[in-house]
Amino acid sequence: MVKRLLYRITKGTLLSLTTLILVGNSAQSLAVSPKTDVIHNARVVFFGDSLTHYGTWPETLKNRFNLSAAINAGVGGNTSSAGLSRFDSSVKAHNPDFVIINFGMNDHVTDRPNSPQTSKEWYKYNLETIADKVRGIGAIPVFFTTSYMVEETYYTRHPKENYASAGGALQLLDDYSEIMRQVSIEKKVDLVDVRAECERYSPQQLLDNDGVHLASMGNQLYAKVIGNFLDAKYSKPSAIKAVTVKFTDKHTGKHLIPAIRFEGAAGARIRLVAREIEGYELEGEAMKDYSFSASATQEFVFQYANISGTSIVTTTRSSAGTTKGQNNTTTNAHTTQSVSIGTTLVIGSAEMSEVSTDTSSKMEEKTVATMTSADKTGEKNANKPLVIILCLASIIVAAGGSFVVYRMLKNGFAKRKK
Repeated sequence: MVKRLLYRITKGTLLSLTTLILVGNSAQSLAVSPKTDVIHNARVVFFGDSLTHYGTWPETLKNRFNLSAAINAGVGGNTSSAGLSRFDSSVKAHNPDFVIINFGMNDHVTDRPNSPQTSKEWYKYNLETIADKVRGIGAIPVFFTTSYMVEETYYTRHPKENYASAGGALQLLDDYSEIMRQVSIEKKVDLVDVRAECERYSPQQLLDNDGVHLASMGNQLYAKVIGNFLDAKYSKPSAIKAVTVKFTDKHTGKHLIPAIRFEGAAGARIRLVAREIEGYELEGEAMKDYSFSASATQEFVFQYANISGTSIVTTTRSSAGTTKGQNNTTTNAHTTQSVSIGTTLVIGSAEMSEVSTDTSSKMEEKTVATMTSADKTGEKNANKPLVIILCLASIIVAAGGSFVVYRMLKNGFAKRKK
């Protein structure tokens, strides 16, 4: 069974307004070297709203990593703006090594039509500023996306009509999660995509009767997914290995779209899915299974099809389901931005497909830690189009080579370097 997930990206005004805000905030905290990059025995602040405050998962992580301090700095009803306003007293005062961050459930609340408590522009700015402040005190920020909700129950407290233009309360909440993903890429902040992991379970399994807060199984999932990421990336010795995935022209050897570099815990088995490129035909299988053992390269080879010019078309899918294309000159480049995330890796926004897995199997799970997409070419041209590959991956590592599924977006979007 294949589930379809659709996230929407906010463009244009979001980026331009955020730029103006950042220019006016040049006095933001400067990053300093982290005090430690080892999670065991570390000081950790869990910074968020009621999903953090009332959650039992921070205590579970405290026990798992024998944390020297585990401060639950969640406050019920808090938006990202409220969290930012109390940063000094709730975070800085505790001198943390790591700060685990989640806001969004209250930011998206809309008491009047088209008027969420925190606009998307301000939400993005708040996350960027929180990340800067965390780094400014020598700590490591780790974002995680908000789970989901039971809309029917949610609408008993919040008028449904207020969310109509956004496509519903859950869609709006997912929009805010997408912004967090964007910030994680742009600021190179660790991201554990709890929202994507929740798709493996029904809300009735994970959520309390109010359709928002976590039930026992929801707390277990949070603890497992976030803990697996921290264990994979911030335990010593690190078990991280890498694979670079290339998409090349059979005859010229050039990269049709930028290569992706994945770093994952040793032993993880992943499934790489070829990206569709208009104007080119794939040679061979569209999927390849790979096990992280040592650094390696995997390649998908394409043949030039019946199309004129040297352009490729990348696509995004709108909320109405129509496909839009934009031409981009092909370059022989490894275009890369880096993002460190957890069980699920996400870049950008487009149509996402989830391959269902057997969630009933009992596995000792460990997670992939980092994904990188970086520029390795010598020549850089500010006017050259930059093709960003969009992907969604879920990688789980288990002793003895347990099955792992890698989910990759087949569609992408184009973005120009500024």
